[in-house]
Amino acid sequence: MRISSFTIYDRLTRALQENLRRQYEAHESLATGKKINRPSQDVAGASRVLDYRVSINENRQNIRSIDDATSYLEITEGILGDAGETLTRLKELSLTALNGSTNKEGRAAIAKEVKELKGQLLSLGNSSFQGKYIFSGLLTDRQAFDPVTYDYQGDENHMEVKVGPDTRVEKNLTGNETFAYVQPSHEVVAIDDGARYIHYIPGQAIDATYPSSRVVVAIASTDDPSAVEADLQAGPPYTTVEDTFYFDNMIQMTDELQQALENDDTTRVRALLVPIDDSGAQLTDARAELGARVNFIETERGRLDNAVLSLKTLLSETEDADLAEVISEVSKNEVALQSLRSTGAKILNQSLLDFLR
Repeated sequence: MRISSFTIYDRLTRALQENLRRQYEAHESLATGKKINRPSQDVAGASRVLDYRVSINENRQNIRSIDDATSYLEITEGILGDAGETLTRLKELSLTALNGSTNKEGRAAIAKEVKELKGQLLSLGNSSFQGKYIFSGLLTDRQAFDPVTYDYQGDENHMEVKVGPDTRVEKNLTGNETFAYVQPSHEVVAIDDGARYIHYIPGQAIDATYPSSRVVVAIASTDDPSAVEADLQAGPPYTTVEDTFYFDNMIQMTDELQQALENDDTTRVRALLVPIDDSGAQLTDARAELGARVNFIETERGRLDNAVLSLKTLLSETEDADLAEVISEVSKNEVALQSLRSTGAKILNQSLLDFLR
């Protein structure tokens, strides 16, 4: 069978093109360090590479969210630590005010420091981070506590952070969870050797006008909770209750302490000792909750770091080129290309001479 010159030329051209393609891909892999530079080179491998990259990006996003939440929680924990120290100082000042050696003028001087501590608690309650108020729930554009009445004006919602495919963590505590004072049940403390009693009463136990989170403090001549509650429900003039006041949160509690000191009312100062202690315990519990959340998300971050490392390893095994192998391939392709050019030149030259004859 006679092979035409066109057939020889066509096959030689195809061989050159194929060799040049292989040489181009080898040089491309050498330049990029990848053996898959386009899906057509390895469809299945390219699909796996895409999956690995998507998973890596998702995990990295979760890691960034965890880092942001960790900062938020640590700042919140620091604020509550400062608030706890403020309450400790309030307790010290209250005990000093009740000391027999402290007179009216001394208590008035203590009231001035308590006023400063009240401002400090208000400032801590209205702390912000990255332009958002920390303790306002989802209403982060408004202060958590009114600067005049000290009422809470945020909501009870939480900001959740995604730390895994099906795992979310709340990164904030609301103002009511941290600074509100909650009286769970009616408690009675004797003073004046049992001549009078301090009653700490949940607001809802009296009537609907008191919010459930508010504590009503009553100084009465009886230790009977039912009698005191009935007396308060009936309204003044009271038969057993000598004095009463209420507050909703630690800032308002501090305001009550300031007024009691300014008025030289040692009975009210004494009545506020228990709420001050309870508030300190409440802040300790809140800090423990924050610590538990930080520990959890740090564990999740470690897991995500390991997952990213594993995915990067799989990605590298799938798409990264073996440079030594690529260099060897380049060398073989160059030798093959030179041989093909040399052989092709001889064949085409011989065919041309035959044609001229």
